[in-house]
Amino acid sequence: MIQIGSRFRSTWLTLPLLFLAQSGMATLPAEQTAASRPKVGLVLSGGGARGGAHIGVLEVLDSEGIPIDFVVGTSFGALVGGLYSVGYSPADLALLVGRAEWDELLDDRPDRNLLSYNNKKRLDRGLYQLDFDRFELELPQGLQAGQNIKQLLDRLTAEPVYQVGNDYDQLRIPFRAVSTDLLTGRAHIFRSGPLSTAIRASIAVPGLFTPVEYRDTLLVDGGIADNLPVDIAVEWGADIIIAVDVSTPLKSDRKQIRSLFDVLDQTIAFRIEENRLSSLEKASLVIQPELSKFNSSQFDRIPDMISVGAAAARGKMAEIRRVLSQAGITVRSAPTPELLDPEDFDPSTFSLSSERLAIQSAEVAGGERYGSGPVLKASSAEEVPIEADVEELDEDVSRIFASNLYRSVGFEIQPDRQGARLTYRVSESPRSSVGIGLRYDRDFKFSGGFDLHSREILDSNFDLISRLTIGDAKDFDLELDSGSHSGTGLFFSAGFDFTSFDRLIYAGSEHIADFRDRRYGGRFALNRSLTRNGKVDLSYSIRRVEILRGVPGLTQEDPEIRAGLKSTFHWDSYDRGDFPSTGQRSMVSVEWIDRALGSDHSFLKASADYRRRFQILTKHSLSVGGHWAAIDGGAPFYDLIYTGGAQYLDFASTRFIGLRRDRFSSKQSLILDLSYRHQVAAFQLGVLKGIYANAAYNIGWLGAGPDSRDLGSPLHGYGFGASLDIRLLGPVRFLLSRAENEWTSYFSIGYGF
Repeated sequence: MIQIGSRFRSTWLTLPLLFLAQSGMATLPAEQTAASRPKVGLVLSGGGARGGAHIGVLEVLDSEGIPIDFVVGTSFGALVGGLYSVGYSPADLALLVGRAEWDELLDDRPDRNLLSYNNKKRLDRGLYQLDFDRFELELPQGLQAGQNIKQLLDRLTAEPVYQVGNDYDQLRIPFRAVSTDLLTGRAHIFRSGPLSTAIRASIAVPGLFTPVEYRDTLLVDGGIADNLPVDIAVEWGADIIIAVDVSTPLKSDRKQIRSLFDVLDQTIAFRIEENRLSSLEKASLVIQPELSKFNSSQFDRIPDMISVGAAAARGKMAEIRRVLSQAGITVRSAPTPELLDPEDFDPSTFSLSSERLAIQSAEVAGGERYGSGPVLKASSAEEVPIEADVEELDEDVSRIFASNLYRSVGFEIQPDRQGARLTYRVSESPRSSVGIGLRYDRDFKFSGGFDLHSREILDSNFDLISRLTIGDAKDFDLELDSGSHSGTGLFFSAGFDFTSFDRLIYAGSEHIADFRDRRYGGRFALNRSLTRNGKVDLSYSIRRVEILRGVPGLTQEDPEIRAGLKSTFHWDSYDRGDFPSTGQRSMVSVEWIDRALGSDHSFLKASADYRRRFQILTKHSLSVGGHWAAIDGGAPFYDLIYTGGAQYLDFASTRFIGLRRDRFSSKQSLILDLSYRHQVAAFQLGVLKGIYANAAYNIGWLGAGPDSRDLGSPLHGYGFGASLDIRLLGPVRFLLSRAENEWTSYFSIGYGF
């Protein structure tokens, strides 16, 4: 983290003095003062990523000492103009957009390290989510709620805006942000309040971002109402208006309009273009960077657009000086000091180190269904008065958002007589959500995944959770849970489950037959959360087991009952569900199946699994792990330890690279493994997110047979492969492996169910 708060405050407080001391005002006649001379307004248009050119324009204007008395911005222009008005230099802005991880900023998934264990498991399934309020489908208002962008803006602006009483007229340069009122269609102009809210509303592109709930209305991208808000600068009293226009031009080729989204975009663009042409006539001079080679979604090319913007501003500099001279403006402004240190600036962790705010009161706005309890309990302001800084408040927001109870979370700090008044503003998630997904693998072919999560059913404290996998293998689970939404503590659950899948039968290394393993029954469990990463379960289950087909000795005449107690410890601290770089995942399980508990068999089954992943270089990671399992007693053949394959599903045989699924069955096994992954390439905002190369090795003692408890001789397996990380579709994995002097390949598409 960058500790620049004192530097920022001292800079902010001394900026007026620096302006007077370093500008030409000190030697000008008395009549040439900021109060009496003609006012210069800077207007920055919207244009998506093309707005990166604004930074290049500011770079030239700032270095040339062109005085700017106020800034008006729309959409990306509001983002750039707002941060510049607060005190960030053009160099700071270039550093910010250059290092921003746009994939993460435009992704609303919570920080996985803050999720409870149950929420990690649920979100790792990667299903497309549909929301319901009771039984009514709620279509999303946008693809993203802009949570990560809002938090970044809070870290950048909350302190300096609070220091001036949330009044934009008192910023280093007075500022206005333009958004569109979705109920009236008119422009909404932000003059005060949290700057992060103003910018977030101004960039809320319809369809991409959800509208911002503000007072009694909804706000979306300001470009719809006024993409080049010159008229606002005129009303504000600007005598000279420098307008920077980076608007996306209308599509002029029929071949460019090929989809519903193209039609909608072109329809909206007609209104934007009409307003833009009117605004251009009102500006004193216009800077229009040559951006024909760029489009509004190429955030990864913003550094190139900055250069284009700077070139356009330099080309207009003679005209700018002439216009200012004709107006009698000869003052030169001091360059904006740089606030960010390029050596260690990281947008994902950056916050302004500040004096701790004396928070006298804390409240929650928008928590109608769950009340203020879950929010305040996860925050540092559960008991006030307290002292906190922006970094701590941002951490509060991240924890609250990770509860999965809210679509979006933010904070606002208002000056109070004795300190600060804190408000956590939340938008609650709907009562129910349904997840839908599809995957393919070599073992189980195509599988469909479905989730249902209904919160506080019948206004109780219980959640209803259902999971379904259909395909060659079938899995259904219906659970009533007393504490899923809380994430921590002791809670109770009861459920019904059903599984049906094929086990393969081998004679030596030859696959000769299979049997169908079908089970269904119920369970009761007590669950205890261990921080956010782990939990412990103690459950009693009773299931009916039906074995279909098979061969002599591996078949069943009549269904059997399997009943017993099970205790399981789970731990998951991976930084990502797929392609993790760091963290640990482990599980220890002990199961007691006994006739005294209602079972047809008696045996003890224990297992332990451990994986630890290390990032050894920036794009390289290493995983070490092991698996052990053992059975004591008369376990039936369908409850033996099955090993082999890639373990595509949770109930599939234990993973062993080089073997086919279910290759070995025994009463004891031990596996040690090592794997390496290299990120070959990473892509921002495309369909393809990343390309990986990987290698794996394992050694196992897989038992001497189904009737022996000996571990047997060691077996080696290794493999090499590649993976693709594809947006929406999920991981695509291929691995070519070898064991027992045979080559075996594994292939899968989609998230694991």
